[in-house]
Amino acid sequence: PSSQSETWKSLSQDLTPLSLQEFITASNPTGRATTFAEPITVSHHVWCSIVSVDYYVWLRDSTGTLDIHATSERTAHGSMPGNTGMDAVQNMIVQGLDLIRKSLIAFCEDAMQVSMVTADLVPLENHISCFPTTFNSFADDLKRGASLTAHSRYITWFDNSFQGTKHSHDDEEYAMPAGSEDSPADNCSAGDSIDHPHSDHNEGCRVSRRLAKSGAGV
Repeated sequence: PSSQSETWKSLSQDLTPLSLQEFITASNPTGRATTFAEPITVSHHVWCSIVSVDYYVWLRDSTGTLDIHATSERTAHGSMPGNTGMDAVQNMIVQGLDLIRKSLIAFCEDAMQVSMVTADLVPLENHISCFPTTFNSFADDLKRGASLTAHSRYITWFDNSFQGTKHSHDDEEYAMPAGSEDSPADNCSAGDSIDHPHSDHNEGCRVSRRLAKSGAGV
């Protein structure tokens, strides 16, 4: 966000950045159900927006070669949201799992010949490969990833924009007697001003303090 934006004016008032939970709550104050494809907006700024996610799956051929440019029956493509083509992606993943099963059987057979030790491979031979999860769980993971990405971008922006700026102290909480060793009143005159939080990046936000009277520190 630029220094002239409403986002800057709003979030620059915070002395510390929002925690992840505070950020998520601010992006969805009503707590309604959302999807990963909905923009994550806080204080009028979109911090992360995922339009769609594409899945590509390839199977190696009999020689072990992986051709990522293949358009044959050994490749599949799908996208979310909408689950377009995701059935083909799921079937291709299951085929890949079955190839892994067959590879394990071949490995065990070779190992038994070398070691002269036998093992029961029937359970592995009879195993039916199936898809280990659902695309709904993928969507939930994408939603969590979007939230983490949005918050990370916000934290980076906050730190880069406001790190090292001056913070004002509350007069009553930080008041020191005028004339004490550490009192800023010894070096400041009445009517001097101190910076509002993040004032280096937020012009016009100076707050006047009568330091000689209150002894508030800068």
